[in-house]
Amino acid sequence: MRDTMNSKNENSGLTTRKWTFLVSRVADGDEQAFGEIYLHFYNKLLRYGCIILPSLDTVTDAVQDLFVWILRNPGKIRCVENFEIYLFQSLKRNLQQAMKKQLRKSMAERTTFRQAQCDTRT
Repeated sequence: MRDTMNSKNENSGLTTRKWTFLVSRVADGDEQAFGEIYLHFYNKLLRYGCIILPSLDTVTDAVQDLFVWILRNPGKIRCVENFEIYLFQSLKRNLQQAMKKQLRKSMAERTTFRQAQCDTRT
């Protein structure tokens, strides 16, 4: 029977136990462990984000915001069962929020533009 705690993460070559250990170190505020996780996931998250929203600037900001949030709130990741899934779902949610914000801004700009056009006609 395969020991699931020592099984290899297909994408990283690291064992599940090693990932669990790294995440617990990050939760304890270990910046070196944070750096390892950041280096491992940064490009993967960028690629995934660009599939959701093809705007590299917005995706880069969302990935950075996600890692800054983790750095500022390390204890909140302690209970996360699957950190990789957590990262990707969090990024997706952040990008969805960014898209909604961009849409609201665009709609507000259009409304302002239309109002300005109406004001110049009167």
